[in-house]
Amino acid sequence: MAKKKIKETIAEITEEFLTNEGLELYNVEFVKEGKDWFLRVYIDKLSDNTEEYVSTDECEKVSRFLSDELDRLDPIEQNYYLEISSPGMDRQLLEPKHYAKYAGKLVEVKLYKGVDGKKSLRRYPCWLNRR
Repeated sequence: MAKKKIKETIAEITEEFLTNEGLELYNVEFVKEGKDWFLRVYIDKLSDNTEEYVSTDECEKVSRFLSDELDRLDPIEQNYYLEISSPGMDRQLLEPKHYAKYAGKLVEVKLYKGVDGKKSLRRYPCWLNRR
């Protein structure tokens, strides 16, 4: 199964459950490390309050739900390890909604190419390009 299709499948499976739990899907990764495959599902609080964090109990609840659904539907052919976690404090902002959530907040920006000899800008106000 293609990685994009896996992300879409996980989104479909979890959408209603996560919403009912006050959570949202942040990101999905399906990666091979060595000989093993890992399905990593990152969840976040649904609210716009950036001070709320996902608890280990919430991760466990989502893990049990998603594990049961994946066993029932069996959409992934190969064996894999399922991991559920929050994106953490060092989260990457990947989608426009992630940037919107942190608009006006102080963030650390890491660059591929340095600016004035720096590849990291600390305490930089997050902005959303609204074209």
